[in-house]
Amino acid sequence: MGTSSSRSKKDNEKECISSEHGRLGWTELVTSTSSRVLREFPDCRKPENSPASCYTLERQTDDPDSPVTFLSIAFEELTSLPIQEIPDQLFNTVQSLDLSNNRFRDVQFLSEFESLASVNLDHNRLECLTAFPRLPRLRSLSLNFNRILSLHPFVTSLATQCPRLIFLSMMGNELCPNYLNGGTEQQNELYRLYVIRHFPNLRYVDDGPVSPIERERAIASSNTHSSLSAQLGHSSLGSVDEGIDTE
Repeated sequence: MGTSSSRSKKDNEKECISSEHGRLGWTELVTSTSSRVLREFPDCRKPENSPASCYTLERQTDDPDSPVTFLSIAFEELTSLPIQEIPDQLFNTVQSLDLSNNRFRDVQFLSEFESLASVNLDHNRLECLTAFPRLPRLRSLSLNFNRILSLHPFVTSLATQCPRLIFLSMMGNELCPNYLNGGTEQQNELYRLYVIRHFPNLRYVDDGPVSPIERERAIASSNTHSSLSAQLGHSSLGSVDEGIDTE
C-alpha cells in the first residue's frame, strides 16, 4: 500500500514537471528548477549569521578529490559576494556560477573567478551602467529580469569585456522588447540584430538561436543605423532606438 502510494506521488510529480515545461519559457524553467534543487539539496549549510547561509557545489566526476566546477549562491538576497566565505581553491576551479535571485548591482567580484565559462545573474538589480570586469573565457551569460533599461552603453561595454559569449539572455529587462513588456515583433527583431552585431560568436540570444540570415543582416546593419532607427520610430521602448542609433 505504501509502495503504491509512493509511486503515485512520483507519477504526479512527473506530471507536474511536464506541465511546468509547457507553461514556462525555457529561461523561467531553468530558474524555477534551479531554485527547487537549491532548496531541497544544499550541499553545505552555514550558520544563520553567515553572509552566505547556503551554497551548492558540484564536481564533474564522483571523485571527492576532483575540483569543484559549479558554485551556486542563489536566493540569498546578497548585495555583495561574501568572498571570505568561499574557499580559496574555488576561485581557480569554478567554471559555472549561479548568483540568481540576489540583489547585486556591482559585479566586479566576478574577476576573482579565473575559469568562469557560465554565469547566471537572473533576478538581480543590474542596471545599464553596471560594468562587468574582463571575462575572456565567459561563454554563457544570463541576465534575465534585472533593471537594464537601454542597450547603450550596456551592450557595447559588455561586448568589450565578454567578447567570446556564445549565449546571452536579457529577457525581462526593458532593453529587450518582447511579449514580456509589450514590445513588438519588429522591435525585437531590431534589438536582436543590434546584440548579434556586437557579439560575433553568439549562437543564442534570449529564447531563440541566431540564424545565418540574422548574422548576415546584423553585419549589414552596421552601416545602416539611421535606417534601423527610423523603422523603430518613437515608441515607448526608445531604449532600443537609442542603442541602434549609437556609434
